[in-house]
Amino acid sequence: MWKCEGDFTFQSGENAFKNFLDLENKPDAVFASNDSMAYGFLQAAKIHGYNIPGDVALIGYDDLPNNKFTRPQISSIKTDYDKLGDATLRVMLDQIQKKDLVSNLMSLVAVTVSQKKTS
Repeated sequence: MWKCEGDFTFQSGENAFKNFLDLENKPDAVFASNDSMAYGFLQAAKIHGYNIPGDVALIGYDDLPNNKFTRPQISSIKTDYDKLGDATLRVMLDQIQKKDLVSNLMSLVAVTVSQKKTS
């Protein structure tokens, strides 16, 4: 498994692609931590003649509305932010009302894949 650190920016996606180019055993697929990084990776790949998803599959996270304008469109993980907000508010209210509640709680909100067509 390949891992490349970044700061969630377009530039870090471009940098990840440069790192990808140096790999001897390149992965078949890349999961970017957010759509901005995925878009940076995509643009750098296109400049270097790579076909996405033909040469390497790519998926982001956030399912931002501007994904529909990328070519090819970027598939992405979509979070239901209304449910995430509700879960967050419930935890915050519980912490305010119950002072002895553990502060590092995790809430799980289901996500879906927003798969885009490659043509």
